[in-house]
Amino acid sequence: MSDALMTDEEWRQVRFSEVAESVTERVDDPTTAGVHAYVGLDHLDPDTLKISRWGSPTDVEATKLRFYPGDVIYARRRAYQRKLGVAEFEGICSAHALVLRAHPDVCLPEFLPYFLQSDQFHERALDISVGSLSPTINWKTLAVQKFALPPVAEQRKVVELLGQCDEVIAKYSCACVAGRSLTEAFRIHIAQVGEVHSLLELAGPGGIQIGPFGSQLHAEEYTETGIPVVMPSDLRSDGLDASNIRRVTESTAERLSQHRLQPGDIVLPRRGELDKRASVGEAEQGWLCGTGSVRIRLREPENATLVVQMLSAREAVRWLSDNAVGTTMPNLNSAIVGRIPLRLPQSSERAAWAARLRGVLSTISLAESTMAEAKRVRTELLRTYCARRSDVQ
Repeated sequence: MSDALMTDEEWRQVRFSEVAESVTERVDDPTTAGVHAYVGLDHLDPDTLKISRWGSPTDVEATKLRFYPGDVIYARRRAYQRKLGVAEFEGICSAHALVLRAHPDVCLPEFLPYFLQSDQFHERALDISVGSLSPTINWKTLAVQKFALPPVAEQRKVVELLGQCDEVIAKYSCACVAGRSLTEAFRIHIAQVGEVHSLLELAGPGGIQIGPFGSQLHAEEYTETGIPVVMPSDLRSDGLDASNIRRVTESTAERLSQHRLQPGDIVLPRRGELDKRASVGEAEQGWLCGTGSVRIRLREPENATLVVQMLSAREAVRWLSDNAVGTTMPNLNSAIVGRIPLRLPQSSERAAWAARLRGVLSTISLAESTMAEAKRVRTELLRTYCARRSDVQ
């Protein structure tokens, strides 16, 4: 990237109406529009430019807007959701969107959607939105807003870099989807040919431990630093998210030592969303199983990969939902958890199946981390090269 992009001299201050026009080709009767696709605001996904789903014009009424390939559909209603998409086909869209078409002498058509994703544009969009329940952007207000844009030649370079980021993100996203599909296929196959075991049989006496109750661990004992405590809110359908995990002091953790986690342990929620679970690795050794969670310690910890996957199978999730007690919020206890029926391969085949699963899970993890890094780079490029702060005019 050239040094010129890092200075303000060649950046132009332009009104948004010079950047793009609002295309307002009305379609009063969607059923006679002669197109196959209707794109509503619900069909636009945050932080992506691709429109991957749509409805039928026969499903909607009232006036809509027509768009063409290359147009940008920007959700002007509830702009805080950051929804926009680049059309790859002709169709109609919600009148709560803006159909934007770039003026190529000022803004390359390929650059416009990235500019709209920048933090600087997003912040301005929020500032000029009106209304409390469903804040909406008025085109006349947006049209007169001034923004600083890089020269067209530099826009072309930015588009190339951001396009490469998007390509990496798309490829690794596909790899994650394929990996999860393969994992699901493994689960289905094992469920068909495996031997049935209860979880208590696999865990043994004392292997299933409910986390500490509120009387054992009080709210005032949580601290900013210290030993992480795994709550149901930290569990995901495919693992553990420690980004907002709560903590306690070492002395509190020692007082609750029977709840400390070891590599090979499995943690389930005992209430709420029962499709979550996580396996404990070396990095989580010594953490606490928290209130609202259940710790499972297997007789043979090497089977943890298989057991976690079979606990994620649809049959296991359905069984938990059917057998949980309570109506407002289903709850599990150690006796219910112990009765969960799971199918596992024969003992002689478990090591091989576990190795296959670990290989797939490792590939998914690598793809996710690579995708996350590409997204980080993309965000930084958007922040630095797509728009600069300028005063409202």
